[in-house]
Amino acid sequence: MRATPPPPVAVAMRARRKTKLGQIGRSARPVTLARWKGFGRGLCPHPHHPLPNSTTAGGASFTLTVNGSGFNASAIVRWKGQNRPTTFVSANQLQATISAADIAIGQIAGVTVFDPVQGVSSNSVNFTVNNPVPTVTTSTPTTAGGGRGAKVTINGTNFNPSSQVVMDGTPLATTFVSSTQVKAVVPSASTGTVRTLRVSNPTPGGGTSGTFVTLTHIAIFPPQVGIGSFADEIDAATLIGELTLGWVHPEDWRDLDTMEVRLLDEDGRVVLWLGFLEDFGTHGALVIRDAEGRIASIGFPGDETSLSSEIGTVEMADSLINAAPGTTIEAVYAVQFDAAVRGRTFAVEISANNNEANNSEGHGFEPVGNITIPSQIFLPLVTR
Repeated sequence: MRATPPPPVAVAMRARRKTKLGQIGRSARPVTLARWKGFGRGLCPHPHHPLPNSTTAGGASFTLTVNGSGFNASAIVRWKGQNRPTTFVSANQLQATISAADIAIGQIAGVTVFDPVQGVSSNSVNFTVNNPVPTVTTSTPTTAGGGRGAKVTINGTNFNPSSQVVMDGTPLATTFVSSTQVKAVVPSASTGTVRTLRVSNPTPGGGTSGTFVTLTHIAIFPPQVGIGSFADEIDAATLIGELTLGWVHPEDWRDLDTMEVRLLDEDGRVVLWLGFLEDFGTHGALVIRDAEGRIASIGFPGDETSLSSEIGTVEMADSLINAAPGTTIEAVYAVQFDAAVRGRTFAVEISANNNEANNSEGHGFEPVGNITIPSQIFLPLVTR
């Protein structure tokens, strides 16, 4: 019994394989012949020019037309070495069904033709699946606790299993959910850090989304206390600024005994400590504390008084307490900064307490970022 011939040896790997054009029978039609080590000659399929020769990842299934020579009714088109449903059209053409799963991600796939009768495979031709460029629309959550990580869900378009969430240029481990949603764990960062998140698809094709979302690390306090925020706006010419300390309490802002904001210099020394006391007046009182936390001066918004500190004065006439029945309160401190602090940067920390006698309902100071006092403005000299 004649032994079954082994697979052909590729030209690029072995010199013993020879390929030439010849003629079979009377047809005088060019075909591809291959010589195998130790065996005679046999017909070998030879594909070229698949149609189409590229598509976009994430598309629907389609029919791939493979043109070539030496095909027979038993020939099977293979996609990356795996058989695909094949229709014999002629000795020069086959058609195969390529599934949506085959083109789910960008890739360069090798297409071959296998002849099960002779047990031989053809040369490989490339088919390119191009990744689309993703877009990003929304994300949840948009904030995370300072010093904590967060699992972020990003919504958009053109996502696939090869997509990656990119944080400030650094790829993150990404979970593919659907073509419109991916998830990633953003590592912890200090309070005040703002992360920029995009989605990227690799080559072929692909690219990084032009749109992006952000995750801001904020101070998260115990549920009994709620969540605080801080904002600043300082006029560069006059050095008059508004420092706004806001709080959202889970039940009623009047359950807050105190909320505080303090500025620290480059050495970590407290240079301005502003507080709010709920149990003073109709809507509470604003105070300045010394570096040890003791009340140095106290005032009420609208009063014609100034509270002095190391780096400036708090003007009560322009300060505000914005509050109504409910959960939210906002203290706006109108600060006239001294000229000596121009250009300096201060760290900002905030804190709040429900009950000073119960530490489980309070929180120490959390950093929420920095503020920089504007430098001197120099106007150009114009002569006429």
